[in-house]
Amino acid sequence: MDFAVSSAMNFPIISASLRLKVIWMGLRSIRRTYSRARVPFGYDSTTNRKVSPAWSAKKIEHFKQLLETRISELNRVLATAAQETRASAARHADPADQAAAEYERQSIVHKSNTARQMLRTLTQALERIRLGSFGECAACGGDIEPKRLEVILWARYCVKCQEAREQG
Repeated sequence: MDFAVSSAMNFPIISASLRLKVIWMGLRSIRRTYSRARVPFGYDSTTNRKVSPAWSAKKIEHFKQLLETRISELNRVLATAAQETRASAARHADPADQAAAEYERQSIVHKSNTARQMLRTLTQALERIRLGSFGECAACGGDIEPKRLEVILWARYCVKCQEAREQG
């Protein structure tokens, strides 16, 4: 029995829901560990033999360039948003002008928050390229289709696993 599971059982002070959560997290980490250990990326799950890599160095470089381009675009958007926020910080005497300025400021803040979130996601995808796990489904360990990655550079799941996640 895993340490997290056994230690959760020994503490009566922990609520039942927290105990189940600890057990679930322990089982989830065990499942990920053993599923990755059984069939490493780049190996066929039925024969357990190494298969030819689905991603050539040229294809990986292509995705890396696309990610870096999007990241630089988002950095420019964030810099522009910061300048616009500083520029619109002036107070207006008219309440209608003040309300319009506040609405515009909120719009800029929303745009920059969205850009920051996308920047974080793209940076994680770039890190997966560096680690060699780009194009590998985070749930099942299978390959993500290249067409899917062309459209959604930051995709972490294959179509099947993404649909399962969206269903519940």
